[in-house]
Amino acid sequence: MSSPADTHFMAHSQTLVQQSPYIQIAGAVILIYDYTLNVYDECELVWRAPWSIGKVLFLLNRYPPFVDASMGVYRSIAPSITAEVCAYIYHVSGWMIIAGIIMSEVIIVIRVWALWQFSRIVGASLLIVAILGIGITSISYVKFSDEMTFVDMNIISPNLNGCFPAPRSNIVFLAFVGLVVWETLVMILLLSRGARHFGHVSNGFLLRVYQNGIMYYVFMALSCINIDILLTGPPESANLLTPIQRVLHSVIASHMLFQLRESARKRQHFPDDRSPVDVDPGTLVFASRPGDDAETWFGDGRGLGP
Repeated sequence: MSSPADTHFMAHSQTLVQQSPYIQIAGAVILIYDYTLNVYDECELVWRAPWSIGKVLFLLNRYPPFVDASMGVYRSIAPSITAEVCAYIYHVSGWMIIAGIIMSEVIIVIRVWALWQFSRIVGASLLIVAILGIGITSISYVKFSDEMTFVDMNIISPNLNGCFPAPRSNIVFLAFVGLVVWETLVMILLLSRGARHFGHVSNGFLLRVYQNGIMYYVFMALSCINIDILLTGPPESANLLTPIQRVLHSVIASHMLFQLRESARKRQHFPDDRSPVDVDPGTLVFASRPGDDAETWFGDGRGLGP
């Protein structure tokens, strides 16, 4: 028979776990709302475009979040779900979230690298940090998930839904530390490139550069909050904000590609109606021209100079 202390602990833990469905549902709502608002642009700018690396990257970034968000909602609210099913869904959706954030970061970092005219030094630096970050994230998540246990909710109460996760380790905070380091590096490269050429490019271009910088502040803030929760909060709140972070990565990376695709389409329709300061340099686009694939996908950044 459970002691009063055990009963109190289980009740407190369950109260914390019940916060998870709200976060999961909020992420799914953001995803659906954004898709509804932008479905016309997506049809015009993406689906009608020829197949290319840019289009594949967009699809891999845009649609998997619907799958792992659905899995997260189901795991949080499904009735009579067993511990074994909980564990399977948790692990699969966890790896999908990691892969999805990496995919979003790939899109963003190609954009930043293009702004630096595909500098080998910048590219090598980004590659080294990315390899280290992915390695740390994978190892820490494997250890974290291996030590995670789940309890059948029916054991606690037949009226309770969803999973009861019981983390035994907070080592996954290392993954968020790596993400903060990565996001800091990308943000520095992005903002320093814009500041370096202040006054030499169009105001619209600078506005987009600094909008992307603000976006990275949001990412870093969420990563820092996750780190704080993992180190100081209750185990049941581990990764509480990760679904929101995953969704925002996908949404913002998708919007970046919408913006770049629209810029590419305007250049195709008005190839001569622009001055050097109006060129959006280092542009990643979807279309391709024979013999000039690299430039049409990623731009060459020549509008910024050395």
